[in-house]
Order: sequence, then structure tokens, then C-alpha cells
Amino acid sequence: MNQHDRKLQRKLERNLEGNLEKYQDEENFYWQQLRQEFERYKNDLATNHVELAKGLDISRQPLVSFMNYSKHNLPIGRFHLMRLWDFLTAPEQIDNKNISDEAKSNRQQLREEGPNSLLKTAGFLPNSTNTIVEVEPSRQQQLQRIISRLSNLKFTEFTDFIKIIDAIEDEIAARYDRALIPDEKPIVDGYASLEKIDEIVKDWWCDGIHHEKPSIKMLESLQEAIVKLMALGKCEFNRSELFELFLCVLENEQTTANINRTLRKIRVTECQFKTLTFSLEEYTFDLGTKELLKNAGIQAEKCLKGYLHPEISDTAIEVSVTCNFGKADRNVCWQYSSSATNYDNMLAAVARGMGYRSHLKLVDIASRALGRKEGTARLVKASATLKDEEKNDRTGKFYQGVWIDLDTITSILQSLVSAARSWLSENLLADDICKKYYQTCEEVAEIESNLTHCQKLTSGYVFQTDRRLKDLSFTSYLKGAIEQIQEIQKTSLQAHPVFREFYESDLERQFCMANLILARSAHIQVNLTEAAEFLSEVATALHGKSQVSEYKPVAILYQLEEMLQKFLSGDRAFIEEKKWQSPKSSYNINSCLDELKNYIKEGNVKYGSYPGRFDFDVYLCVSEIFARSARFDFCSEFKSREKLEKAADNFLMAAYYASKIGLRLKASHLLANASRACCRLGDSDRAQKLADVTENIIKSQMKPTDVFSYQEAILAEVNLARGERLLLIDGSLTEALKLFLLSLKGAIYLGFTRLIAENFYNIARVCDRLRTSKLKFAMLLAKHFEKELFSKEDLELFDATKGWERTQVATKTMKFLDNIDLDADWETIANLFKAEAKSIWHQWYAEANPGKEGNHPIEDAIDSYKFLCRLK
Repeated sequence: MNQHDRKLQRKLERNLEGNLEKYQDEENFYWQQLRQEFERYKNDLATNHVELAKGLDISRQPLVSFMNYSKHNLPIGRFHLMRLWDFLTAPEQIDNKNISDEAKSNRQQLREEGPNSLLKTAGFLPNSTNTIVEVEPSRQQQLQRIISRLSNLKFTEFTDFIKIIDAIEDEIAARYDRALIPDEKPIVDGYASLEKIDEIVKDWWCDGIHHEKPSIKMLESLQEAIVKLMALGKCEFNRSELFELFLCVLENEQTTANINRTLRKIRVTECQFKTLTFSLEEYTFDLGTKELLKNAGIQAEKCLKGYLHPEISDTAIEVSVTCNFGKADRNVCWQYSSSATNYDNMLAAVARGMGYRSHLKLVDIASRALGRKEGTARLVKASATLKDEEKNDRTGKFYQGVWIDLDTITSILQSLVSAARSWLSENLLADDICKKYYQTCEEVAEIESNLTHCQKLTSGYVFQTDRRLKDLSFTSYLKGAIEQIQEIQKTSLQAHPVFREFYESDLERQFCMANLILARSAHIQVNLTEAAEFLSEVATALHGKSQVSEYKPVAILYQLEEMLQKFLSGDRAFIEEKKWQSPKSSYNINSCLDELKNYIKEGNVKYGSYPGRFDFDVYLCVSEIFARSARFDFCSEFKSREKLEKAADNFLMAAYYASKIGLRLKASHLLANASRACCRLGDSDRAQKLADVTENIIKSQMKPTDVFSYQEAILAEVNLARGERLLLIDGSLTEALKLFLLSLKGAIYLGFTRLIAENFYNIARVCDRLRTSKLKFAMLLAKHFEKELFSKEDLELFDATKGWERTQVATKTMKFLDNIDLDADWETIANLFKAEAKSIWHQWYAEANPGKEGNHPIEDAIDSYKFLCRLK
């Protein structure tokens, strides 16, 4: 090395030493910034050295030395700072910290801002989830100019910003189409193999139009998307469609890079729509009956929502959206039913199912077809934007999802799910929490679906085992569901407070509805002790810390069941003073209707109710209001034709609202009662026509797999209605008696205790009028009740197959029939059946009023034959 070279070498070494010192100063500057940031955390976040060290996953002493300048650095890397940010701002960590509200708010704000500020303070690259696209260098300045203008442009509404972005995208798509050969042919067709698709995609990428260099993973994702779409029937792809599909895949990969795998893999796999509403008029050919049912519907609409809708046009739709969470066995089905459109119902199903309905507002949703108009099976691109108004100091934070698929429905739903999962990713960070989210989401959805199914079973008085309920009896499943709800509340919601915001209101509502359904079934079988226990659980929830009292359908259904409990238990003041009719009474049914009207108008998004929308629970609630009012008047009115006519009208209106949500057996039950009211009013023709409609509806619901005994039993109320018409109007006593015995047999099979009591009473009325008849009661009884039906084995069979928890009434009924003296005269038999009818009502009174002297008011009416009498 010559002298000149040595001089250059020494100069280079001096420069390197100077640069090293400069780099060390720069590093010291970053350490000093980090030290200041930690001091700010201590003040603003109410943290301390212990918590900081724990978050950094280092011992406390190095941190203390660093903070008091004894040591100039820390043994940490970038991932330590990421861990610290996550540790300090995790929602469950914030909830469990005993710090001021201001400190909690600051931590939540830091969570929303992300870890970038902390990372940049220490000199690390930011953890950006922004779309980073390689661009041609000559376009860098122009693109930056557009970004700056869009970033600084003020908008009154975020939707205005979205419109500008959509306009830019449309222009880009149009430019891309014009850059292609006008008569281009598809470059992928349905006969292409996987290898051929791989080759075509790579060749398409090298056509020189695209600047972005794709990763192998990106090309694999694009090929996977193409194969899936081809499997769904998309046989051809042109260049413009591949371009849009690639951009969608690119955006999805970039925006989900930091999202947990469980959330990232959520895919909409199916969406089904089912019309629940049916027309009562379709079940009769009689024009007069059609007009009667139509007018009842019009009157029902006016009573509830005439001020909202000028005419009857609402149809209740049930939507089921199925999502897969990344594995074949991880499917969740979200259901929602209401009078809204298919479109609104499917959006509500997703919002309710994913748990964001109380937090996020849908501010924009759009879709457009891709490719050329003459193309077949065109792709659809959809975008959805959700807004969290509570974030960023209540200015709101927006989450947008974009998706391309073969149909509009799937595209819209998946874009909505994509937007929601971005929000979820900020609340669910740890892998175990995301897995627990799926489990909780699935359990809540399954309980919701089965509760709706149980409502339908109750309406049809079906309590036997059911495959959909895991081959459990109706009651056993519901009791198990209540335990499951309580377990979710105790474990998932308490362990992960963020889940409380997602599903607490749903679980509260489900808990109350399950108990109300059980109370309803107990009332059908008149097990007043159990009914009171179930109602007590609901009362505790309504009057406790829970906010479920805000959900009016639960509060009203509870009040209606409480009234029924009072009626069945023989509350003399309630029955004789007709408190359900009194405006001053706390049990006034009209006030329930007024409350429901206001609730419908205002809605309660927290519980899945939207203003002006009639969901399943609302329709069920209003049907029960009219039905309960009608039933009380029907059983207690012995004088006023006007009130009995009102009861008949209310039965018809209740049936109309049951038809809105597809409850055919419930509607038939109500129409049968309307027919019975007409019998008491002496309107034979209307009573007969309504009984015919009832029978037509019931028979339409019979399945080939239904056993004959059930098919016969489910007609019990029709037979009762026809029998009362023959008794009260036609005077055909023998035929009436045959129908009452047939109805009694069905009531025993169903476990419908009240119907058993009413048939006993009707048999007594017939026998009392057959005193001079030479016909033998034994002959008619033997026709419907063979001796072997009363064996011990058959009693056990009832318990095993019908799902009854108790069979005392059925057992007692059979024993009573078996012990009748077949040689007794008609008067004796009449007295026996009347006494047995009274004993059932008295048993209810005694059960509800232990140790109290007295009797049920209906017993007095039975004694004088005023109960269910024909009014003059």
C-alpha cells in the first residue's frame, strides 16, 4: 500500500469513527425518547415500574436502572414493545385495573391509536396495517398528491368520502377495460385444469399492465378464489375480472395480515330465506269466512300499527345466515325474523350473531357487477362500511370490508363480515379469546334457534322428544338450555368482559324466554307450582340488576303469564272484578298493548329490535295479548253478549298475528276458540265454518311420520268446538257426546289438562240432558276408551313418549273412567263428571293456595251450569 492509499485509509477510518459516534448519539436519542414515553405512561396510564417490566417481559431492576439513568439502554427488542402495548391496553386488563376513569380512558385511546407511536419512539418501523402497494417510481409523486388531498379533505358525512373512492375505483376499472382488446376472449374457461389455471394466472400477470409484484402466497390465493368460483358455476374469466379479483384478494390479505386466524377465516357459506307469514283465508273456500278473516286482519293492523303503515303489506321473513370459522366442523347459523325486507333481515342476522349491533352502525353498503354486460355469471363486488361512534373521542372510527363473489347476497354479507371482523380484531387479540369467541358465538346462536323451535312446539302442544333438541323432551331441553346460559354467563362473560358487550343482552333475553316457555307449557298442563317457579326466575331477572326489563316483549309476556297464573289459581278478586279489563288495574291488558306500540315505534337495538320493525317476539307478544284477553272473557263472561262478541273478535285477531309468524297450530287453536265463542252466541253457521278452517289448518301440518294417535289427538279442540255447537245450538246430544269423548282422549294424549276439565264438564252437561235416554253411556265410552288403555304399561308409555314431567292428571283421568259404574243412570254419570270437572279446578286452587279454605270461582259456575253457557 503506497502513502496515498494509507492516507485514504486513515481518512476513511476517521469518518467511520465519526459516523459510529453519530449512530450512537442517534441510538441514545431513541433511548431517551423511550424513557420519556415511559414517564408519560406512568402519568397518563397510571402505570408503574412493576407493570412496565411485566409488560416488557423483563425483570424490574434493569427498568429501574434505565429510568434513573444508571443504565442507558434496555435488553429489549421490537416484540417486547408490542407486548407492552398489548399488555397495557388489553380490554380485560383495563377492566380489572383499580385505576381512575381518566387513566382507563387514556388506555382505551392508546388501544385505538395502536402501537405505532411507541415503536417509532424507540426507532422501530411502525406496525402498519395500511395498504402498502409498490408503485412505478414515476407515479410516486402524483399518488402522494392524491393521498394528501384525500387525507386533508373535510367531509360532512363519511359516505361522501366513500362516494369519491367508489368513483375513483369505477374510473380505474373503466380505464383497465379500455386498455384491453375490445373483443377479448375469456382467458380461463370451465375446462381448465388446476395446472392450466396456474399457468394462465402467471401469464396474465406478465402481460405488462400490472406493476405490483405478487408474492407466491398472493398468486395461490388468487388461484384458490378462481377454483372456488368455478365450483359455484363461474365458467369463464376475462382479464378485467381477474384484475378486480386480484385487487380484492390483495386488499383482503393486507387488511387481515394482523388479524387472528380464527377471525380471518370467517366465511359466509349460505343464506336462506323463508316466508313465515301465511294467509288464514287460504284454508277456506267460503267467501263469507274469507271476508270475516280478512276484516279481522284489518282490525288487528289498526289496533297495533295503523299509524305506522297505511295498509296490510308486511310479510314476516326468517333469514338464516351460515358462516364457517375455518374448519369443516366450525359452522354457525345466525337467524333473525321480522317484517323487514330480506335485505334488512340478513344484515340484522349478522349484526346480532357477531355481537356488534349495539356498537357499530352500518353507514354504507354498495354492490356492482363486474366484467362485460354480455358475459355470463358475472362477478359482483360489494363493500360495507361500519362505524363505531364511541371511538376517537366520539368522532367515530370506520371499518370497511370489500368482497367479490358470484352472487350479490354472498358478496354483501361477506363484505359486512369482513368489516365487522376488523372491529373484532381490536377487541379480541389473544388466540384463546378468539377461539372462545367462536364457541360462545356458536352456543348463543344454537340456543336462539332452538328457543324459536320450542315456541313453535308449545304452540302445537307438542312436548315429546324431538330430534332437533338432541332427542330430549321439550322440558328437559329447556331446563338444560337455562343451565347452559347460566354457565356461559359465569364463565365466558366473567372471564372475558368484552364478551359481555357482545352477548350479555342476548343471554339475558334467552334466559327469560326459556323460563317463560316453560311457564307456558306448565300452564297448559296446569302445573301451577312449576309455573310459579319459572315465573319467579323471570321476575328476579326483570327486577334485578339486569336491563332485560327494557325488552318489552319479555316484560309483557311475563305479565300475561302472571295473569294466567292468577286465573288458573282461582284469584277471586282478579276473576270476579275482571281486572284485565280495568283501566286502573296493574293487570290491564290494554296497557300492555300501548306499551308494545311505543316499543315498536322506538325499538331497542341492544336487544335486536329496530324502530318500526315487527320481529318474531313482537308478533308473538301481540298475539298473546289478544288471545289472553279473549280467553279470560270467554271463561268468565256469563251475561254480556257484547263482551263475548269482543272475545270472539280478539280470538280472530290473535290468530291473525299468529299467522304472521307461521304458527299454524297456534292459529288453529285460536280459531277453534273463536268457533266456541260463536257457539255460545248462537251463530251456528260461523261456528261451523271456523271449525272447518281450524281442521284444514291442522291437517295441513300433519306429517306421514306422525302416529295416528297424535293425528287424532291434535284435533281435540276442533272436536270440542263441534261438540259444543251440537250441544248448545243443534241439540244433537248423542253426537255431541261422541265428540266430547274423542276430544277427551286427545286431551289426555296431549297432556292438555284444561281441555280435560272442559270435556268433563261438557260430558256432564250432555248426560244431564240425556236423563230419559235409553242409550247406554257404557257403549259410547267403550268405543273410545278400551279397557287395556288404562294398564300400568300404557301409563308408563305416556310418560316415556310424551315428555310429560308429571302424569297425575292423566293417570287420575284414566282411573276415573275405569272406575265408572257402567250400569249407572245418566243423572249419576252427569254428577260424576261434573264433580270430576270441579275437582280439577279445585285442585288448581288448592295447589296455588295451600292451607286456604275456599274454592275456585269456576267451580260455582260449573255447579249452576253457567260456565261456557249459551248467552241469550
